Amino acid sequence: MNFWWVNQNQTHKYEIEGGYMWSPKKNVNGAKNSFYDNMTKVRPGDIVFSFFNQKISYLGVIKSHGYSRIKPEFGTAGNAWENEGWMVNVDYRQVRNSITPKNHIGDLKNLLPDKYSPLQKNTGKGLQGVYLASIKIPLAEKLLGLIGEDTLPVLSESLEHQCEAKTDLEAEEERVAKIIKKDPTIPETEKETLVKARKGQGKFRNEVLDLHISCPFTGVTNPIFLKAGHLKPWSKCENNFERLDPLNGIPLTPVADYLLDKGYLTFDSKGYALFSNTLKTPELKSMGIDPSKIYKIKILDHRQEQYLEYHRHNIFVE
Repeated sequence: MNFWWVNQNQTHKYEIEGGYMWSPKKNVNGAKNSFYDNMTKVRPGDIVFSFFNQKISYLGVIKSHGYSRIKPEFGTAGNAWENEGWMVNVDYRQVRNSITPKNHIGDLKNLLPDKYSPLQKNTGKGLQGVYLASIKIPLAEKLLGLIGEDTLPVLSESLEHQCEAKTDLEAEEERVAKIIKKDPTIPETEKETLVKARKGQGKFRNEVLDLHISCPFTGVTNPIFLKAGHLKPWSKCENNFERLDPLNGIPLTPVADYLLDKGYLTFDSKGYALFSNTLKTPELKSMGIDPSKIYKIKILDHRQEQYLEYHRHNIFVE
């Protein structure tokens, strides 16, 4: 078990409600950032202290490795960050005895790391520019002791998830399924439908396959090998109608689904496939897609045109 400290002053509302941590992969100037790189070093079962408004009010159990994911909705807070980043699933628990580290800096300052400290040693205030920092066991034990008995269920949950292994897709689906199931605004009868749609199962998937029949890149028609990929991503949809609208989906084999999701391919207003300039022809051919060929989907409705336009302008990496 490792311990981490995350400074969430700008993003705590989104990250705690969403059950995750998210960071860009690099600084705005393209340079590497040690605090962002730490997102790839976490392991399921690790514990993270959530710090915002100069307090630690939540403890989290990390539930996944870091995986690539486009930037979630952060309002104006995320305007300067690049779109591609690291996502880590976290199960947050609010603690009744929230602590203000600056009130305990006399006991904490000698336990703070000399390099990459999350706090100013002289004042105990959070350091701007620090996101996810690694902290040693003595500091973690001191903080846990200050918080008190609310740490016990967190430590217990941590032990249950040590060494868990999930694929990127499994981690993301698990995170979103939890959000759906605890959302009081979604009727219970609709929750299972939404969860299945996230997994490419159920009514949504069947309707997408009925509309398009086959993957436009491979011609595969066997539903066992097809995913129902969203044009307007699940997290960017304005409501559940958009999430379950079959016109927002394309049946794709796993490689093509990944390329669509990451913005390496898209479709123009007439349905012809476009490929990102970041992809090399040999790479695409090795994945079973020949960019010299013409690939096309049927344009069925104006709503589909709107989903395609959204993908081209917001997801596609030219």
